[in-house]
Amino acid sequence: MINYIGHRKHGLATYVNQNIEETNVVSIAGNAHSIGIRIGNLIIYNVYKPPSERWSNSVLPV
Repeated sequence: MINYIGHRKHGLATYVNQNIEETNVVSIAGNAHSIGIRIGNLIIYNVYKPPSERWSNSVLPV
């Protein structure tokens, strides 16, 4: 597990294969339901929107 966001009802966890060496977590300011993982020059975003939540800003950076 490279990163997680916990919550009392739901959460978000991201797992990366241990054989992938160059990984970094990319923070998304103001968004508590997204995790970005940089693998080399590629960024993969893991997004979860709980049904009761409303987005107050963009889900992903532009």
